[in-house]
Amino acid sequence: MSSGASCPGGNVELELSAGCEPDCASLDWSISSGSPDVTPNPASGSLACPGGTVAITVEVSSDAAPGPVILSVTGTTTPAGGSCNGQGTVSVAELVNLTFAGLPPAEETDPGGFLAINDDDDNENGVPDMNETGVDPDVRSLELYAHAGLTGTATLSPLSGAARVKAYSDGNRTTVVPLPKSWDVGELPQTLYLEGVQVSSAVGDVELRLLYAGDSGPCEDRVKLTVLRAEIEPITSGIGPIPINPAIVAPMTPLLLDDGVLFWNANYFALTTFQPNVDLSTLPVTWVFDTTSGFLNPTAEVVAAPDRRSARLEIPWPSFGNLGTGRMEFHIGEGVYADIEALIKNVQPDLEPGDFRFQIKAHLCTDGAGTSTSRTEAEIRTIMSDVTKVLSQCGIIVTTGQVVTTQVNPAYMKLDSTAWFDMWFLFGTDEDATAIDVFFIQAIDFAQEEGCGYTSGLTGTPAASGVGYEAGIAIPDSACDGTSAGQEVVRTLAHEIVHYLFNHNDVSDDHVADSRNLMLAGTNETKRDLSQTQCLEVRSNYGVD
Repeated sequence: MSSGASCPGGNVELELSAGCEPDCASLDWSISSGSPDVTPNPASGSLACPGGTVAITVEVSSDAAPGPVILSVTGTTTPAGGSCNGQGTVSVAELVNLTFAGLPPAEETDPGGFLAINDDDDNENGVPDMNETGVDPDVRSLELYAHAGLTGTATLSPLSGAARVKAYSDGNRTTVVPLPKSWDVGELPQTLYLEGVQVSSAVGDVELRLLYAGDSGPCEDRVKLTVLRAEIEPITSGIGPIPINPAIVAPMTPLLLDDGVLFWNANYFALTTFQPNVDLSTLPVTWVFDTTSGFLNPTAEVVAAPDRRSARLEIPWPSFGNLGTGRMEFHIGEGVYADIEALIKNVQPDLEPGDFRFQIKAHLCTDGAGTSTSRTEAEIRTIMSDVTKVLSQCGIIVTTGQVVTTQVNPAYMKLDSTAWFDMWFLFGTDEDATAIDVFFIQAIDFAQEEGCGYTSGLTGTPAASGVGYEAGIAIPDSACDGTSAGQEVVRTLAHEIVHYLFNHNDVSDDHVADSRNLMLAGTNETKRDLSQTQCLEVRSNYGVD
């Protein structure tokens, strides 16, 4: 008796031949199966011998377990009355198989696989990715397999949702494969690449079937897919109180708002869009924070809301040194279906005294003859409260120590940045040995413009002061670019303090050409950010003189 293979729910045709010799005119035979799920038809009969044959159709139940099943044959010859035995084997196996992007077989139709609609713009060229070629992370693989030794064809067909997906023969998406598509089974395995082009209206509304037709069968495998759209945004409320200590994770966008509010978003992220609208608590959803550069406390964990639509990054307290970039990712199974880049920056970290913590001594300057800065102690403390927030993104704390009235040479009330000796002499007036001295005067470079000071801040670093002079910062009451009040003076003072802590001989080396960066030369209402590299340098080079 021959052997063959069949899938559960299929059938296979085998051949029984009479080979008993000598003295054999006919053979009465019967077949018994080693499994109740595998049934030969017919199961008995007579054959002329020698050389008679009969076709046996073996039906395999859809509940049949994978593996070999022995079919035992017994026969009695006529006229000699002798007996003979034989056997055949039916291998129960998935003769064809579809595998979507590593999806476990038990989940292929419930809940099925997920495919992100590819209408984003990864390369930011203004063209939706589905209208371009090239490798794309939203495109997922579909593997087509066939059992070895088969003959016949295998056909991949969309049973539903054909308009929602597009198939390609290569990962670069250069060649579309129209469905349905048939292959000779000898051409399998094949890999196709699927792209979502239309959002599903329900879970699993795209169904693909691979159907085998040949010696065995019919045999098929099916996969259901959902084309989804998911978008993440940071939120300010959700599944618990917003922590302001020890670290904040916020999107990589301009974040400075009015009144010195540093971050308008905290450690919370939510799906603002998820289509189709389904109960995510029934799906294998996880949220993951992936640190791409810098450092995040290794005991930090992501805690998802019960409905799985939002999550927070929970950082233990106290925790210091968190600084870098990362991504909050929304996963279903092994796939990432939405993510957002984020900054990791300490805010008001728990520090030991003197460890990245500085005080300023604010000098309200007067010449003793009626000319004085217009600043007040209350104004200085308000300004410094916001400066502290800006600089805390680097894990350093700069706060107000003393606010004093300091009598200075009348020439120093309006400094000229080219008159270096005046600047150094000013900074040596009532100098503090441990604090950063900040002198509030009337104007800087007043003569270079008509009726206003040209420069909004001036810094002499400890490195530049050498052994003969003292370091310090000068901030004018007014300047031509309007840095006299509000957030403009906050950014200006924070900018000058970073110059001081960079501690370079030439402060112009600190400037960067980025309108969002605090170290942009001049003034700009959006300048506030400091990069990871800048923060590490501030925490490495600082000095107080």
